[in-house]
This record gives sequence, C-alpha cells and structure tokens, in this order.
Amino acid sequence: MGPVTSRRIDDSIAGNDEDRTSVQSFKPIIPEAEFGLGICDSAYRPRTWGEIGKLFQQETLSDVMLMAEGQSIPCHKFLLASASEYFYNRFVVEIETDNHNLLEIEGISFNALKVIVSYQYTGHINITEKNVKDVMPACKMLKLTSASDICETFALELVNPGNCIGLYKMGTAHDFQYLAAKALEVMENNFNMVVSSTEFLTMSETDLTGYIKSENLKIPNEDSVFEAVTSWVRQNLQERERTFPRLITHVHLRYCVLLTISRQQRAFDGQFGMSENSCGRIS
Repeated sequence: MGPVTSRRIDDSIAGNDEDRTSVQSFKPIIPEAEFGLGICDSAYRPRTWGEIGKLFQQETLSDVMLMAEGQSIPCHKFLLASASEYFYNRFVVEIETDNHNLLEIEGISFNALKVIVSYQYTGHINITEKNVKDVMPACKMLKLTSASDICETFALELVNPGNCIGLYKMGTAHDFQYLAAKALEVMENNFNMVVSSTEFLTMSETDLTGYIKSENLKIPNEDSVFEAVTSWVRQNLQERERTFPRLITHVHLRYCVLLTISRQQRAFDGQFGMSENSCGRIS
C-alpha cells in the first residue's frame, strides 16, 4: 500500500462555495403526520353498562340460562365469562355440547345466585347478615375474587360470640383465612358466651374436641369446660352419650373443683354409664 495522501477537491466538479452551502442546508421533505387525538368518552362505560343492565332486566338477547335449586335466570355468556374464570371455563374452554344454553350450578342456593348475577351486571353486591353465609361460599366457588373479598370484609365486622362458630367453620371450609382467624380468636377469648350460644350445641364432636383442647382457650376454671361438655352431650343424649369418654379426656379433671368436692359420681355412673376412673386424663 502506498503512502496516504489527502484528496484534492476539484471545484469544477464539486461546485463553488455557494453551491456547497445550498447542498449542506438541504432538508428532505417529510410528510407531516396525520393529526389526531385519543379522546376518552367518560360517559361511555357507565352508559354502556347501564344499557347492558337493561338488557338483563328485560331478559333481552340472553343466550344462557343459569339454574340453581330448580329456578333459572336468563343471562349473557360474554358478560359472565368476562367477569368470572369459572364461567369462562364453562363457556369457552369446556364448551358443553349437551344443552349448552342451560347451565345448572350445584352447591349454591338460588338466592345466592341472584345476588351474584346482579353483582356481575351492576358491580353492586347486596350482602346482608342473613345471606352472607350463602353468598360468600358461592363467590369463592364461582371464582369471583373481588366479590369474595367484599364479603369477607363484611363478615369480619359481624363476628361475635353468638355466631363465631359458624363463621369459623365457613372460613376454614372455603379458605377465608382472615375470617377464620378472627372467628377463632373470638371463640378462644369468650368461652362462657360461646358455650351458651345455640351454635355451640350444634357443633360436631370433631369441632368440639378441637375447641376444648386448644392451648389458647381462655377459661374461668376447668369446671366450665367439664360443664360445657356435659351440656353438649345432654343436648342429644341418645346420639352423643358414646362420645363422652372421648371428650372427657380433654378436660383437666384434677383441676375441677366440683369433682374434688362431690366426685360427680352420679354424673359419670348414672347418666353416662362409666366410672370416674375411666374418665381419661387426670394431669
């Protein structure tokens, strides 16, 4: 390769200074972009949803019947599927071929279904103290997360010693963790009021066992636990008598003042057909 030399500009080819200036200042012509605005009609959504609500009320253009407990509600598949994963799967993924315009939903009441369908069309959920135990599990089953959260928040405000057992059972059965925790706390901190409630007498043996053996149970004395167990057994003696030997093992008998004084022999031998020595844990 030879030595590098600078190139010489031939003005006769490149043009004079004036021409070079005009070349340097040249700008290509670019067409202007089309002018436009993305304008949001703030009234569109409320107006549209209002019209959809009218279609629902007038039972117009419905393409599916939802049925529960033998009663049905005419609805629109597109709306149900857009708001619920459950309905999306039923209408889009699974696509039932047998009478696909009728969908029977088992496991929920018709009243709960009406509340839920109304919520899907309006965004408003009519939840009350009377219907919350029906509507909450239904919302969970139909995978309506927002509605489930609303119901749980409402139920948390209702928990008291008179209903905490039922709400605790519902919370644990349907994975409402906050409700279950709140109800259990009320159960453990208000023993005397809880065992005086109607719900207490309807508890299953399994639920009662878990309750009286809780290490967090706050009781005035061990006698109150013994009396609660005997009260529960007497509520349905014919069916529950056989559970007494199992239940009494969770009562700390050595701390029962009533047993120390009177030995409660008649309670064990006469009513429940067993001796005090067979009454389980003494420590």
